[in-house]
Amino acid sequence: MAWIEYAVPKPDENTTEITMGDWRVADGASVRSGDVLCEMIAGKGAFDYLALHDGILGKRLLAPGSVVPVGYVFALIETDGSDGSQTFNEILDNIERKNRTLLESLASALSAGASQPEPIRATPAARRLAKEKGVDLSAVKAALGIAGAIKPDDITEFLSR
Repeated sequence: MAWIEYAVPKPDENTTEITMGDWRVADGASVRSGDVLCEMIAGKGAFDYLALHDGILGKRLLAPGSVVPVGYVFALIETDGSDGSQTFNEILDNIERKNRTLLESLASALSAGASQPEPIRATPAARRLAKEKGVDLSAVKAALGIAGAIKPDDITEFLSR
């Protein structure tokens, strides 16, 4: 017997995670290539995930409602073949390790992105004036409490204070 890992696909270029919908097949059930295994929700729509191999659904690794990144292994299918190099439990341990590493790297990337300052929005004319006068746009934004884009009048007001 051989085990095949099924990972969350990337249905379009903007999708980074999916929400697991309902399972259509129970653990231990026979599946044929093309059978619907489960529903997945990405962005604004849902889609059916189809089995790519004939075999037996060995293990469902996600509960409905789980939100996971693209690449997360969500199921194991047992197929005919000869890959007795690992036991089922060893395969599950490896998958858990892969999934944990994927989640940790995603969390790390998100926290690194969160620590980066938000870019200062300013009109081109305001940027030119600030450069000419040697004014830091972040200081203008903070001093005047500007929520939108900085304009040349804002630079002038900042300099007059």
